[in-house]
Amino acid sequence: MDPQSQNAPGAGSSLYVHVPFCVVKCGYCDFTSYVVEDQSVHDLFLRALDRELESTTLPQRPTTVFVGGGTPSHLAPHRLRELFATLARHVDLRAAKEVTMEANPESIDEEKASIALEGGVTRFSMGVQSFDPARL
Repeated sequence: MDPQSQNAPGAGSSLYVHVPFCVVKCGYCDFTSYVVEDQSVHDLFLRALDRELESTTLPQRPTTVFVGGGTPSHLAPHRLRELFATLARHVDLRAAKEVTMEANPESIDEEKASIALEGGVTRFSMGVQSFDPARL
């Protein structure tokens, strides 16, 4: 790490962004998450996130950023793009050592992975508890 980045505002800090939407609510999950039929709710969330980030003093250069949930990869491609555009307006994701996004195998595809990578993601955390539904 160069000496200037060690003294940058927010150096050594982390940012967690919670995307509270899932395809189903798993019985074992205690995280705040919602299954919504009307996906326009996702747009409301993205606007609210932008307002929240605007009104909050954030580290401009966090060391790590984790986009989790819920299931961020559940967002439609245009909404996932908007999520990363919103984050980029408020935080320098390119300056972070690691930007992780949670994804589930059934909701990530090449297009969404490309959007995430273009948005600054450097690591995917794959959410697989079991491939055997009976075990869940």
